[in-house]
Amino acid sequence: MRYLNSKLAVAILLLGTISCALVDQAVAGETVSHEELLRENMAKWDASGIVEYEFDIKLSCFCGTSDITKPLHLVIFGSTATITEIESGRVITEEEIRDRLIGQIPKLFYMIPKILAEEPAYFRVDYDEEFGFPRIIAIDVTANGSDDELGVTVSNFRVLRSQAISSE
Repeated sequence: MRYLNSKLAVAILLLGTISCALVDQAVAGETVSHEELLRENMAKWDASGIVEYEFDIKLSCFCGTSDITKPLHLVIFGSTATITEIESGRVITEEEIRDRLIGQIPKLFYMIPKILAEEPAYFRVDYDEEFGFPRIIAIDVTANGSDDELGVTVSNFRVLRSQAISSE
């Protein structure tokens, strides 16, 4: 089985670790593909018109460094992000943001097809019912491998400002 490259692995860390089979998810008794769920939830996010928001993110992995797994609080103002470590209150620098591949909610959406393309043994994504963003993304790279589970949990999401999206 192929292993995820290190940059993608770090990115996936942004998305708690839950292992479940790489299968389509059942929604209201019907089987829906990961791709279809992704499209539906991206559309829900886009339709919300959210431009400013905040959330906490927790990474889970066996990655050898405690800095990467420290819970973070992100405040997004358009294309600008302020990121702090929850426990210490330390502001994360621009370089650390690039190194951790931390970003806005849309970045989580764009990671899902990349994760699926790597054909992990197990994969799960849970979407927020109201706004559609990925709340949990969890993978197990190889079925019988040890210490290769990766995950990200988004919590405490709050809209700061949204703007109506015109259908015209």
